[in-house]
Amino acid sequence: MTEKNITKLTIIIATTLFIVSLTQTAYCTNDCKSSFMVLLIGLLGILTEIGAIASFILEKLNGHSSSISNEIGATFTWLANPIILFSLFIFNHSKRTSLVLSIISTILILLFMAFDKVLDNEAGHYSKITELKLGYWLWLLSSLTILIGSLTILKLTKLDNERKNAL
Repeated sequence: MTEKNITKLTIIIATTLFIVSLTQTAYCTNDCKSSFMVLLIGLLGILTEIGAIASFILEKLNGHSSSISNEIGATFTWLANPIILFSLFIFNHSKRTSLVLSIISTILILLFMAFDKVLDNEAGHYSKITELKLGYWLWLLSSLTILIGSLTILKLTKLDNERKNAL
């Protein structure tokens, strides 16, 4: 299989997995969350968590003895979305950069499993994550597809270069 074919296949599979993931349920708390809705409101969640972190810092600076909530953090894994999309966008032009970005997005997606609670509404309430659903797993697979495609092409390129240098 040629580099061009692997590039096309990687982009098609990763994009399809990402889009299909948006049609599925991502995870469940008190109720199950649509992946598309999680994508849409994820940035708002990040801003809310940044606000909670900023409040904690301000309280510490003012001499209050507060502690940061261990609930904060799961929403930051949403940042894998723009990273995946950027990785796909540059996949044709820079396999190394795409590889690095796909590693970062995969780690962020996997980190979601490290949290037992997630921001559940705009009021700032957190709920226990009870189950990861198909949308989550397809999201992870889309990132892994870019990672594997990048590694495959980089390995093929290295082998081709070694073969040319041996002649």
